Amino acid sequence: MDWVRALGELPPGVRAEVDDGQLLVYLRRDMLHLDADAMHDRLAHWTQRTLARELPAASAHLSFRHATPAEPHEEATLDLQEAWRDLEPTFALDLAHAGPAEFERFASLVPRFLELVEKEGRPEGFRTPDVGSIE
Repeated sequence: MDWVRALGELPPGVRAEVDDGQLLVYLRRDMLHLDADAMHDRLAHWTQRTLARELPAASAHLSFRHATPAEPHEEATLDLQEAWRDLEPTFALDLAHAGPAEFERFASLVPRFLELVEKEGRPEGFRTPDVGSIE
């Protein structure tokens, strides 16, 4: 099955691909590390509280796979105020554990994933920002 084509038309800037056995829906964002950390918490909260129950083959996370610091340094740091380019909020479906019903549910949740990406702040009571972070 062509999983990417089966998703249908995605909003501008939203990409889909199959990589290493996962269907990925993602976009790229430039943001400060603290904003990225808050987005990570929103996606982790959704994964743990909703997806784990409703669609265990799926997860949402913030990827640094193509990210670069906005200001070039000799060595990148994960300084809390550093600006980053090309961070990738990602919604993933493990295709080894997904059939047609899971794919349909995943496709129906793409708009919710995009809402969480556009939202600001952290989920209330999920994690305090001074205790651990995405690194």
